[in-house]
Amino acid sequence: MRDMHPSSRTLQTLLLLGTLCLVMGAPCLARAQSISIGQAVAIALSTYVEEESSSEFRVFPEPGYYPTLQERSNAIGTVYLRLVLLLDIPWLYFDATEVRIELLEFGWDEALTTHTACEAIEQVDGQFDDASAQYLPADSAWCLTQAPQTVSTTKDISEEELPALQIINIGVGGRYLFLNEEGWILYHSLAGGLAIATFVDPSSPYFFGVQGSTGLGVAYSLGSLVSIELETRLTGMLTESPDELQSRINHSVQTGGHILSTLFEGYGFFDVGLALRFNLSDL
Repeated sequence: MRDMHPSSRTLQTLLLLGTLCLVMGAPCLARAQSISIGQAVAIALSTYVEEESSSEFRVFPEPGYYPTLQERSNAIGTVYLRLVLLLDIPWLYFDATEVRIELLEFGWDEALTTHTACEAIEQVDGQFDDASAQYLPADSAWCLTQAPQTVSTTKDISEEELPALQIINIGVGGRYLFLNEEGWILYHSLAGGLAIATFVDPSSPYFFGVQGSTGLGVAYSLGSLVSIELETRLTGMLTESPDELQSRINHSVQTGGHILSTLFEGYGFFDVGLALRFNLSDL
């Protein structure tokens, strides 16, 4: 396991987020009608870590260490911070322009073995080289299906101290109002922009990409200055591959995949959040 200092990585991410907020948000405040600050609960719709090399000791077909490829599924995540500036700039069919900035984090739930080799490899002090391994799909690998004892391909990793996945999304989009009367607002939002992913580990780099999101929300005015918003949102993103490139290329060849797919990683999640919106136009 890597040496982890989560607080150090989180501080770096917060500093990056603060810088981006100044660069993106400060120039927009002059035109902003309002700003909302909120949080959300997120559910992952795909996996961000795929083809991760591991090994396990098995006695069939002979005692030894067998390399595997795994993917991790995320636990329920948290949008720790979501800032949305609403600007009085209509365009296309949108009634206003949005500037969205958010920071979210996902832990891990399970690791699923997707491929395994049926020939043992040499492992020294937990280190091994799987470049020459012949991987087979786990659901049809003969060394698993014919094993005298059932071999589980799913492992609970929720209690392991694995570096969490952190994501910063920054986007610009529009908001269309379906309803705006008697203190109630019903709206549709569409946005896209920059995605930055990393892991809560100082040794992890930042992986840059793009993201797009859409959502439906309802707001109710609590007075002339403050309203409360409930929003559901669907987000998709595409970033650089989070794994070492040569290993991804090797694994793609070993599993019959396409080399181009090793360059990028897609991810999607759904969230439900609450926010307080502060009216700036009357200040």
